[in-house]
Amino acid sequence: MTVTVQVIVGKDIKDNDLVVFFEQGGQLSEEFAATHDLIRRRNPDGSAAGGMFELNRKVRAIKLRGARSDGFVCPISFLAFTGINVSSLKEGDQFDELNGIKICNRFETKATREATKGKRIKIRKDCIMMPKHFDTGQFKREAEAIPAGAIIYISEKLHGTSCRFGHVEDEYIPKSIKTLVDKVIWKFNTNLGNFILKKCTQKKWIHLNGSRNVIIEKRADPNSGFYGSEQFRFEVTNGLVLQKGEVIYGEIVGWTENNNPIMRPQSTTELKDKRITKTYGDLMTYKYGHMTGTRGLYIYRITQVNQDGYQVDLSWPQVVKRCKELGLKTVPTLEYRIYDGNLDKLKKDIDYLVNGETGSEALPSWTDPSHIREGVVIRIESEEGITWLKEKSWVFGVLEGYLKDKEDYVDTEESA
Repeated sequence: MTVTVQVIVGKDIKDNDLVVFFEQGGQLSEEFAATHDLIRRRNPDGSAAGGMFELNRKVRAIKLRGARSDGFVCPISFLAFTGINVSSLKEGDQFDELNGIKICNRFETKATREATKGKRIKIRKDCIMMPKHFDTGQFKREAEAIPAGAIIYISEKLHGTSCRFGHVEDEYIPKSIKTLVDKVIWKFNTNLGNFILKKCTQKKWIHLNGSRNVIIEKRADPNSGFYGSEQFRFEVTNGLVLQKGEVIYGEIVGWTENNNPIMRPQSTTELKDKRITKTYGDLMTYKYGHMTGTRGLYIYRITQVNQDGYQVDLSWPQVVKRCKELGLKTVPTLEYRIYDGNLDKLKKDIDYLVNGETGSEALPSWTDPSHIREGVVIRIESEEGITWLKEKSWVFGVLEGYLKDKEDYVDTEESA
């Protein structure tokens, strides 16, 4: 696997050296950072004494003297403290620990960890007929796997919250029985309560709403979600009647029912680029043309799922046709092509779409020029099936990095 990135390196790195690369959004382990004196230190007079990382040890994308840098690179000798024979490592090796010693991990704020922990406690169960959407791969990492002859659809990546909605057969307990067990029987005999619930469980076809990780109706506490009641999720699917076994996947953008932006606004002033702040304002809200208090659902996938969980995906033309029948919008499609196997050209085209001529431009959203574009999603249809890859813009990644530095930040992809 070949991944092309741009990184500013020290004078100790020479051409053709084998190095260690840490991607933006990661976090160095305490031991790794301490061993190599990577945390910033200052002298008593306030002058710099060493180090280059903040106390949180987060790897960030930066621009230094006008040059873009997408992560952190160090000599492979930095790994010798683990006791590993560094000569045994080769190009393309991936790891987060060596010899049981942690090297790095994904960066998470305390707020995200708490939200994720709470989610695990409150979720009861999922539904086999309403599977989660696949984790979307990184275009930079997985583009080589795209087969020649595949049909590629490139759409704008919308910065919102995931939604899934399905007409599924699911277990159901009559409300009167459940109330009786919850309020009376469980207080005296837990085993009897569980026995009654099991005997009274029925199956019926119902419509269910879900976020990326949670089926909303299955929460132990319906008001325990990241957004509180999350009534806006029900509003965007209100009145929809799907075929039995049909599940739609989309992105909700705009505002909650409480007039709060679905995605946290980003401060452009952190970039210290007056041109960007002048264009988009001090605080940028991802609303995609939706007025305060309103929202929109944009579909990127539709499947048919049977009672065994077997899925059949609709092709993109079929998705477009079905959305017209349902009165729904699809994600904005920018272009499609039959992939000729020219990976270099495809990478250049994608980079141009998200980063412009210079590779680090703050380009406007195709849908709403009041904020930047997050990036693109590449949908790949071939004989091997359907898959998705994403590529985020460099400026968006930097802004999101600043936002994630705040301890009260919650990563909705993990917690919602």
